Amino acid sequence: MGKLSQANIEIFKELLVASLGENTPYQATLNFLEQKLKGLISEEQRVAVLTNVLTTITTQFTIQAMESSRSLSLEDMLFEKKMELMEKEIEKAMAQIKLANGEIAFNQARTALVNAQTQSEGEKKKNIVREREAMNDQLRIKEAEFLSNVTFGYAAGGVAVPENLQETMINAVNKITP
Repeated sequence: MGKLSQANIEIFKELLVASLGENTPYQATLNFLEQKLKGLISEEQRVAVLTNVLTTITTQFTIQAMESSRSLSLEDMLFEKKMELMEKEIEKAMAQIKLANGEIAFNQARTALVNAQTQSEGEKKKNIVREREAMNDQLRIKEAEFLSNVTFGYAAGGVAVPENLQETMINAVNKITP
């Protein structure tokens, strides 16, 4: 038996008991009719009238209970479906929050990496500048050595050192000495 049918039957039973039990309009009507008909008509006629009235009333109560139970069980089923959908929406939202938190963590890590790379690039620039300065120092030293050797070569050979060569050598030596 389906979930709707079982729920419908349970609600129907409860409504029917509530409609036809003691202290209900049905019972009040039955008591009222029995009191009013007592002594007015014969017992046989009273039973026939009560049977007809009670059949009509019971049928109406039963039909109303069936319609109400069907309506309530449908509402219950719709409520359950809505709850299932809400639970799925909540799960989806939680997954999206988890994904967003993951993206935030990823972006923070990427930002830290970019900052580290930026700092590293700054250090590389400093190293390149230092290396360039060291190479330039080496070139100036080699230039000064070369010019000194040439100048001493002229002097050792007894040849007069050209003035502009001697001046260039002194300038090159001055560039490497503080």
